Amino acid sequence: LLKGPSLEYGANFGQAFYPFLTIEKAGTYSMAFTSDSLQAFSAPFVVTAADIVPGVSDGRLELAVQPGGAIAGEVLSLLPVLRLTDVYGNLATTYTASAEVIFPNASSLSGSNMSLPFAFGIATFTDLTFGERGSWALTFVVGSRINVTSTPIVVRPRLASLAILQQPTNTSELACMNPPIQVQLLDEDGDPAEFSRQEVSVAYFENSFRYSKFPQCETGGCTASETFRLYIPTGATLIGAYLDVQVAKTDFNDDNEQVDLISVNGAPVLTFCNPDGADQCDNYVSCLSELDVTELALGDVLAVSITISAAVNEFCGGDRLKSRVDFYGSYRPAAPEPYTLDQEGNQLPFLGESSVVATGRTLSFRNLVFPSQGVGYKLLLSTPIGVSVVTNAFNVLSIASNLAVAEGQQPGGAIAGEAFGQQPTVQFRDSRGNVVTSI
Repeated sequence: LLKGPSLEYGANFGQAFYPFLTIEKAGTYSMAFTSDSLQAFSAPFVVTAADIVPGVSDGRLELAVQPGGAIAGEVLSLLPVLRLTDVYGNLATTYTASAEVIFPNASSLSGSNMSLPFAFGIATFTDLTFGERGSWALTFVVGSRINVTSTPIVVRPRLASLAILQQPTNTSELACMNPPIQVQLLDEDGDPAEFSRQEVSVAYFENSFRYSKFPQCETGGCTASETFRLYIPTGATLIGAYLDVQVAKTDFNDDNEQVDLISVNGAPVLTFCNPDGADQCDNYVSCLSELDVTELALGDVLAVSITISAAVNEFCGGDRLKSRVDFYGSYRPAAPEPYTLDQEGNQLPFLGESSVVATGRTLSFRNLVFPSQGVGYKLLLSTPIGVSVVTNAFNVLSIASNLAVAEGQQPGGAIAGEAFGQQPTVQFRDSRGNVVTSI
């Protein structure tokens, strides 16, 4: 490291003088001097990089990171990093001039900073983008005499489409979809776009709604009605609508005790249903399941009426008819939505990972979680540059989070060796306390 005419001098009048010593490597040093058994050390001193003076003492420009991983229309996946040194290879940490990118076809190269100042001898370009496919080299210059040229960069065709390798399947709410949705990125030639680093996000292309109401009435032969209104957002298109009706076993244990009529918007849809039981106030029986009411629901108003026979008596605290009506379906919003709605109109965004950045030929949504049950969901998978694809339809099912003994269905009336007078009924319920009828 230490250079000079000589590193060994004789003493003269008790002193040894060392002229023209040089060190070419920047750093912190201390010199050691020895004479036979005697030894001395200098104080520490710092050697800085040589000044860069264009035309006099030019520096050297190196590519610490070669640019690469190029696809037309996207930021390079390997961005160039420049290293500026003095003639001895020391990093020019105090040099503040800029490095400029030189490219023959200026209209095909873009970036927010085509001229970038050095910081402690390093310049890192952040968003260089080629606008067209081909094989190109970039030249970087500092002043008029310091430059470096990259190795040729193969710019592949731009991203053109997304192909779904794994469609979404029916899944449970509040759980990661398994298997996860998997997408392949394809370029204009139909080949995998392995260098694309686009972010792919999900939104509801077709969303779901679900509302529940509980028609009740207190006299034999009574009719209970409930009306659903404004169940899809303004500007949305209804895709499908369905109805489930369940009736509690209040007093339906005789032949003349039944549900006489269920009508929707005045149109009869069921003229007989017998829940077949009595004094089981929280034990519901399905009278209608997945009834398609799409045509009836197109006006954004759906009225449901339930009539029971006159013979139904009072067993359940005054309610001769206790029922539950679930109205649900799917719609296409005016624009893709990043959330679904609960019954109160609250927005429920995706849980987990709703966007993934491509790092290769394919990407997977391994942590995508849906916050609420629903039917007929379709997802739009899209990139910021407008490349997108729509998935197949799928359903999100409610999950049971607890077990509960039904109201009025506790075990009782037990005599040894005989059947219970009151048989217990246990229900699977979701996090909102609703009975999970799919189990």
